[in-house]
Amino acid sequence: MTVQAIILAAGLSSRMTEFKPLLPVGGTTAIRRTIDCAATCGTAPIVVTGHRADELTRAIVGVNVTIAHNDEFRTGMFSSVQTGLRALSGDCDAFFLLPADCCAVSPNMLQTLISRYVPSDDAILYPTHAGRRGHPPLIPAKYADGLLKHDGSDGARGYLHPQPSRDIPVDDAGILLDMDTPDDYAKLLRYLGFPTFPADAETLLSALGTAPDIAEHGRHVAATALKIAETCAVDVNRELLRAAALLHDIERARDEHAAVGAATLMRLGYPDCAKLVARHMDAPDYDASNEEKLLYLADKLCRRGEIVPPSVQTARMREKFAGDEDAIAAAERKMSRAVELLCEFGLTESDLSNL
Repeated sequence: MTVQAIILAAGLSSRMTEFKPLLPVGGTTAIRRTIDCAATCGTAPIVVTGHRADELTRAIVGVNVTIAHNDEFRTGMFSSVQTGLRALSGDCDAFFLLPADCCAVSPNMLQTLISRYVPSDDAILYPTHAGRRGHPPLIPAKYADGLLKHDGSDGARGYLHPQPSRDIPVDDAGILLDMDTPDDYAKLLRYLGFPTFPADAETLLSALGTAPDIAEHGRHVAATALKIAETCAVDVNRELLRAAALLHDIERARDEHAAVGAATLMRLGYPDCAKLVARHMDAPDYDASNEEKLLYLADKLCRRGEIVPPSVQTARMREKFAGDEDAIAAAERKMSRAVELLCEFGLTESDLSNL
């Protein structure tokens, strides 16, 4: 029996902001992990490219795959499905339909579906876990022609849903995971047992060529945030907080440095750290994590190696921006939120001298 795997890697990754197929997953990339998973089961992978096709192709050079390029990738995923279908071999009996970012799927799970497939049966096999269907379905090749003729309404699901199917329960929660958003990416990494923030942020700080004054500010913010957490018995992930505080200004010299720094960390495979860095300039919502609140607060308190109370900073800002009411109002809002966070953690400005 000939089984192939259509791996969809053409999308814009719009909700992730970074290109999902090339994000790190346990020492490799999402696309390489997905390809290796499919190949381990003896299936012939077909990788559908589109967005950043040249970059993706270079990343898998030397890997035994068929590459099918979708010129119409901007029209949506279904056009990529159809591109992959056109690349199926003539002797294909069935095929998996697998998005590249669903890389937590295991070879054992794919093999389970293959072993349950009955060539004489018309049923599409869907893996399920805890009563939920996941990726990838194993689809009889007889449905390829119908998918190619489908008008695209409701994507591939619009054609496949009415067809006969069987649910195959599997002990693999990875079938339910993807990387559509940074939070999804972090969840997938945690499921696979991979870190979501750097274990040695100091080394990374140096490797990124961070300027000495910015690195020193990061160390001061980290020490202050951790001291507040300890003093006030705040429930936090101390290592995550330390890493984010050390690295929060790694792109300080760039415009929109919080977003650029977060993108750098995301490309390195650290979504939880990236999330905190992305938000460190913005006043935290009231339901924000303690790590986000402490990073914001410590960053506002630490000035040139000293802890400066919000009231003193507000007075300085009024003097610095005299005549610019918008700038003064923005500074006051930031410091007002810092005062609220001090109160939330049970501190007053007079307690800051003890930090």
